[in-house]
Amino acid sequence: MSNEIEVSWQDKIYNAEDLKLTTIDTVFENIKTSEKLKELVATVRGIQDEDLQKKYKANKFPYFNLGTFKGGHRKNTNLICTSFFLFDYDDLNDKLDSIKEQLKQDKRVFAFFVSPRGNGLKVIYRLDKPITDHVCFTRQIG
Repeated sequence: MSNEIEVSWQDKIYNAEDLKLTTIDTVFENIKTSEKLKELVATVRGIQDEDLQKKYKANKFPYFNLGTFKGGHRKNTNLICTSFFLFDYDDLNDKLDSIKEQLKQDKRVFAFFVSPRGNGLKVIYRLDKPITDHVCFTRQIG
């Protein structure tokens, strides 16, 4: 991985403003080693009600975005650059382990990790070239 790839980070999931710049490697290291995140994950996985899980995540979990934005405000028209797309696959349950094994063999996958609730995956694909135009970005995801 390249520790020079800038991404955006925020302390709360639903706070789209005042994003801070960090590197993708820093985000990955935090996901792997943060004791606070481990505690948050254990707590959210212990909550049985899905709506309560979502509320807990929104209020407690940090957030990262694979792009950088003018003024630190996540909005398509503020896009400076992104080199990745992230796909969120939910409710994989008993298919989770087999899909993880498939992803390990997929050369298009930059990285992946188990979602905080434990039954889904966050899968990151690196683009052939960075997108620096929000109109182009919108066309790519549209």
